[in-house]
Amino acid sequence: MTHFLATDGDLDVGTARLKPVDGKAKAQRVAVLPSHRNTGVGKALMDALEAEARAQGMKTVVLSSQGSAIPF
Repeated sequence: MTHFLATDGDLDVGTARLKPVDGKAKAQRVAVLPSHRNTGVGKALMDALEAEARAQGMKTVVLSSQGSAIPF
């Protein structure tokens, strides 16, 4: 399992976790502070997660979300 942390100065503003499952990368616990949403933090986390998945030889990333996150 690989964890990612986005920071803004000394403030932790976002997190994500990559969990290998059956040869695929499962993106889990992707979260960004409300004050830092729509600033590119979530994209940067997912870009880093996808790059790490590729580096580990995975070609598929699976992301599940809560219904309230669907507009994301």
